[in-house]
Amino acid sequence: MAKEVMTTAVSALHWNDSLEKAFQRFRVDSVHYYPILRDGLPVKVIDLGSVDYTLPQNTPVQDLTDVDPILVEPETLLHAVIQRMSEEDQGVAFVITNNRLSGIITRKDIMRGIAEKRSLLFA
Repeated sequence: MAKEVMTTAVSALHWNDSLEKAFQRFRVDSVHYYPILRDGLPVKVIDLGSVDYTLPQNTPVQDLTDVDPILVEPETLLHAVIQRMSEEDQGVAFVITNNRLSGIITRKDIMRGIAEKRSLLFA
């Protein structure tokens, strides 16, 4: 299930944050993806590799991406998360609990979860 592999410490940007703030956060947090939140829910997702560095620094992050985030519940089966990430060609999904962001799942989280399960099976 999603809750078994998600990371609960999630850094986020807000709808009206600037490109300058996004750059600062990417440098400080050392992450590749940020959810862009509006009213506590991810409405877009931005990844470091897709940022247009030629835009003015005051550009709102809402204007930087048109990628809709993959949203899943904690009880979503892991294979369903993997399938959606593959179909939508995204490296991240966000876990929502009670209409709030509660976790993030990256490809790395999935691989770690699979490796942990395999080690339990073959220990």
